[in-house]
Amino acid sequence: MSRTGSWRRRSGLLAALMLVLAAPACDSAGESESTATPQVVTSSVAAAPSPDASVAAVCAARDRLGSSVAALRGLDLATAGAAGVMTAAQQVHQDLDAVSAAGSAAYQPAIAALRASLAELSKTVSGLTDRESVKAARPDLIAQVAAVSASWAALRRQLDQRCG
Repeated sequence: MSRTGSWRRRSGLLAALMLVLAAPACDSAGESESTATPQVVTSSVAAAPSPDASVAAVCAARDRLGSSVAALRGLDLATAGAAGVMTAAQQVHQDLDAVSAAGSAAYQPAIAALRASLAELSKTVSGLTDRESVKAARPDLIAQVAAVSASWAALRRQLDQRCG
């Protein structure tokens, strides 16, 4: 087929396509409506679902957990006392629950490790009754807070890969 024949066929297809697209803008008498508004055609292809329930939720939960772990690490044991340490540890538990709920199963081993570190800390704190008991338990508390921090660092590395 010659170039001219190919061009004519393409022109005919283009004209037919234009008629099909313009037809909805005409009324039943075939006249163009003056109030017709152009319609925008959008793709109906949905984005591929994220492996996590919601990346934004995971990242927000990660940020809150990071803040609560930092607050726990920054506690002055002498002034915070057992109640202060327990409150900070409970906040870490709460924020960890949010990460667990928003995250995927891939994070569960690191979440379990952080839960175990928090459980040890909570066990020690639950036996404290006054400033003297806090002072006596200080080496254990420091080690346990460090373990919580290390567990958090491992989980954070995984979450950072997801959140950027």
